Amino acid sequence: MSTKSSGHVGVAWHKGINKWIAYINIGGHRTYLGNFENLEDAISAREKAESNFVRPKGKIASEKEQRLADAERERSHYKNADMSKLSVDQRAYLLDYLNGMRAQDIADKYGVNKPVVYSRIREAKRLIDTGFAHRPEEITNRKKYARKYYQEHKEQIKEQASKYAAEHPDEVRQTQKQSYKQNRKQRIEYMKQYNKHYYQKNRDRILARAKERRQKRLNDTPEQ
Repeated sequence: MSTKSSGHVGVAWHKGINKWIAYINIGGHRTYLGNFENLEDAISAREKAESNFVRPKGKIASEKEQRLADAERERSHYKNADMSKLSVDQRAYLLDYLNGMRAQDIADKYGVNKPVVYSRIREAKRLIDTGFAHRPEEITNRKKYARKYYQEHKEQIKEQASKYAAEHPDEVRQTQKQSYKQNRKQRIEYMKQYNKHYYQKNRDRILARAKERRQKRLNDTPEQ
């Protein structure tokens, strides 16, 4: 987070993505409400969440009742959310959690450790709320660590890779083909998005130049 303040509770500037983010604390857990270009949109999202999650003022309730009410609102929020971006594991763990299963029961059901369940549920919530499974600074730190590790063990990694390629040539060749196809598909998709974005950004200039070229061809065409 940056020191850039919004002046509103639950709204802050995120320097990792250069956007305003809105969040709300429910039952001791922070729920991200999304990231926004404009401060007003972030404040509006926070105020809307307050009306949905926070109990009305003046209503007296015990701490336990408040936690239960917040948890119920949180479950309702995520059950109605779009889960299309979640992986199979994230969706399964989150749905079981929303249906009232304990983390240990979910871990026993899928044969994993309890920290894995917590991690997948946390990633799923963050992905629904912000569009990012990990915070940008976490991704940056992981990349830095991976780059540093590779520099320190470069020769050993290359030697192991060469040895594996010599022992499993067919498998390596198949992996390379799949990787090439996947990268090619990603490059094509990226170029489509880039061309679409470029056209939308420079639409007037592109149409004007096309009109000029068309007019020039008409003028240069000899009359019969």
